[in-house]
Amino acid sequence: MDWCEELLGFTPAEPWRLCALLLLPLWWLRSRPAHGQAVLFAPLATYGDRLAPKSWRTRLQCLPRLLLLATLCCTILAWSRPVSSELLPRSSDGCDILLVLDRSASMTARDLSANETRLECAIRAARAFIAARPHDRMGLVTFARFTDLVCPPTLDHAALNRLLEAVRPASAEGSEDATGLGAAAAYAIELLAQTPGTRSVVLLSDGVETVVEGQRTGALTPIAAGQLARERGVKLHVITATHERDTEQAAAVVAESMARLSGGQFFTARDEASLRATFAAIDAAEKTRFHEPRWKVRERGYSFILAALLCLLCSELLACGPLRSLP
Repeated sequence: MDWCEELLGFTPAEPWRLCALLLLPLWWLRSRPAHGQAVLFAPLATYGDRLAPKSWRTRLQCLPRLLLLATLCCTILAWSRPVSSELLPRSSDGCDILLVLDRSASMTARDLSANETRLECAIRAARAFIAARPHDRMGLVTFARFTDLVCPPTLDHAALNRLLEAVRPASAEGSEDATGLGAAAAYAIELLAQTPGTRSVVLLSDGVETVVEGQRTGALTPIAAGQLARERGVKLHVITATHERDTEQAAAVVAESMARLSGGQFFTARDEASLRATFAAIDAAEKTRFHEPRWKVRERGYSFILAALLCLLCSELLACGPLRSLP
């Protein structure tokens, strides 16, 4: 019945009831005024050759019956339960994702790509990751020795990309040049723990923890951050982006444990292509759940009931008033 809704703006929910419309011609024939016994008048020739003109009352004599017919039509249409369907916007359960990006001085190395630094490669891959997830709230945290919230989770991905492009590495000669993996991960986890739904942290670094080395158990170490993620129900995906074998092996042990504790995944990227593939794998693992399209059904029968009552009222007023006829 899609054609009916396109043509008339509604679809009968009980279309079989429209069969009652087939009885309306029979009603029209049966409702014709009965012709009683003729009254004798003088022959028409007595009044001349001209016939008496029809008055407007004579011409409109069938109008009450037509209004009654319209009343019956509207009543049957209302009885068939006319409805219209409105497609609601597709809804989804999006994820809240925080990108945690290392900006220590070592991210200026050019071993992932001949023309770009590690940080520039990471930014390019992160931009593609953001573009692939338009329905998710995404944010950005950067870290070296200290952690900075650059952008809280948002659907304004254009603003997020602008802030991402503005990220600059820490100076190798400054006091901020260090790698605080545990503190950065813990900060992002606590930030996401305040939001409901699916939450994930994607942490990218090129080195090992250097801020809390040798400190007591329970400090903001990467392992402590992994345990915190598990307690808060936040997945922690860790990416080690480096071409240096020694650094990669040292970082892999801690980073993999950190990710596994939270139920996340650990990846190693040795070049720009593998870095893009890593983000694509995370994208596949954190799919947004879409709900099936929903329709909102609106009842349209009330307008036909109102039209039927209006036609009936007009018919009775005309039959009892200006168009009243004697038996």
